[in-house]
Formats: sequence, structure tokens, C-alpha cells
Amino acid sequence: MRATDAGYVLDGGAALTLTLEPASDADGTACVAQIEAQTRRTAACVAAAECCMAAEPTMGSCDLNTQLGDRSLASCEAARVRVRAALDERGVALPDSCR
Repeated sequence: MRATDAGYVLDGGAALTLTLEPASDADGTACVAQIEAQTRRTAACVAAAECCMAAEPTMGSCDLNTQLGDRSLASCEAARVRVRAALDERGVALPDSCR
């Protein structure tokens, strides 16, 4: 497939026609679920990164690649828990981003 001024054509030269149709309720529900899951994961990773960076004055350098792991929801939530626990062990008040 390649782009032309008139649109996309298949490599053999045949014009490619795309038709958009409304999604089924099931497809729409699945799409929403995927977006919500991605939003939760992104929010957890952002929160963990902000918490880690806010803790740097107390804990030293924060290596986000190490802390956030594979950036799954579970690894990002675990990173935030680890930083909070480390601050708690030191008797340091949690920064707002770690709450």
C-alpha cells in the first residue's frame, strides 16, 4: 500500500476504499474498557514517577527506569508503595504526590 494525492492504493495499483461503520455495542464497550485500563496505568505510572522525584531530596537520585519496571499498572503501583514505605521508614512526611 502506498499513499498518493488521490488517496491510498494497493501495491498492485488497485484503489483502496475504506468504509467506516458504527461499532457494535460490544466493540464500543471493549474499546472503552481498553481506554480506561490505559488511563489507569498511565495515571499510576505518572503518580509513581512524581512520588519518586519528590522523594529525591530524602532518598537521593530516583532512577525511574528501575523504579517503574515494565510500566505495567502493577509495577507502577508497586513502585509508589516502595517509595512511600522508604519515606515512612525514615520518618519523613509524605509529599503530596505520594499520597
